Amino acid sequence: MNHYEALELPATAPAADIRSAYRRLVLLTHPDRTPDPAAHARYLAINAAYEVLSDPARRATYDGSFRVNTATVNRAASSGRVRDEARRATRARQPRPAVVPLTVRYAAEYAFSLRLARPFMLLALLLVASLAVDFVLASEAEEKVLRTETMVYYTGSRRSRQSHVYFRHYTERGSFDADDNVPAGSALLVERTAMWRIATAVCNGGLPAAFDAVYSFVNSIMLLLLVGLSGFALRPTSNADHRLSAAMLATVLLGAVLYRMVL
Repeated sequence: MNHYEALELPATAPAADIRSAYRRLVLLTHPDRTPDPAAHARYLAINAAYEVLSDPARRATYDGSFRVNTATVNRAASSGRVRDEARRATRARQPRPAVVPLTVRYAAEYAFSLRLARPFMLLALLLVASLAVDFVLASEAEEKVLRTETMVYYTGSRRSRQSHVYFRHYTERGSFDADDNVPAGSALLVERTAMWRIATAVCNGGLPAAFDAVYSFVNSIMLLLLVGLSGFALRPTSNADHRLSAAMLATVLLGAVLYRMVL
């Protein structure tokens, strides 16, 4: 608090106002009128202010130092505001960091994974193509049943599990599955593929061959899906994230197809 604030006056107050304010405030804060310690401290500040401001020479000296201190404080405050505004303007001009997609952030990892999946995708396409060509070129020949095995598979959950029985027949050209048991030594006409030795039809009075391991309708849909996913995963212009997802799903389907072929 400066002397003018102690007397509740502006810095341009005339001498008469200084005397009047001093008399009024001294009466309000005199120790004989109030025991308040804060009032006593203010009483001392009022007296100190009046001693300086009532003397023209001392007031002139005080005003000079007061203006210098006030200007310094104002300049400091003004420079602080300017500095803060400059910082805010700088931050506003700086571009916000853009959200980097995962395919860009981990581009090297995506590229490595796709290179690793490429042989599997090519293998899937070649496998499906060989199955298609093999099915078209299947030929019919007489085969003799050498031996028969009883096979069982289960469906349903553990509580409601059901067993199903079928028979696997082995011939000199391969094997085929059927719901009926054909005795060993029986001669049958079997349509079989040349490469994978998969039976596609058995002629024995209408005996059906269970060739659902690869060439059933459901598995044919799976083969078409495998071709589509593998082809998409090999397209270099597609999104890397989508290509990797397609490659992972195609790998799972490839494993399922291979399992069905050797089952």
